[in-house]
Amino acid sequence: MLILLLFLVLIAWALQLNHDRQDWPSTPGTARNAVPDRDLERLVADLRALR
Repeated sequence: MLILLLFLVLIAWALQLNHDRQDWPSTPGTARNAVPDRDLERLVADLRALR
């Protein structure tokens, strides 16, 4: 039982570390690897075309 509890605590600790390392909120429209979001570009172009 103690080993299971320790295992759960370690998992919770690791998840919290991962959460703290995330750079949120990220820049909208740009992924972490600086590749532009093509869907967002297409949506903006479509909305401009509707004007």
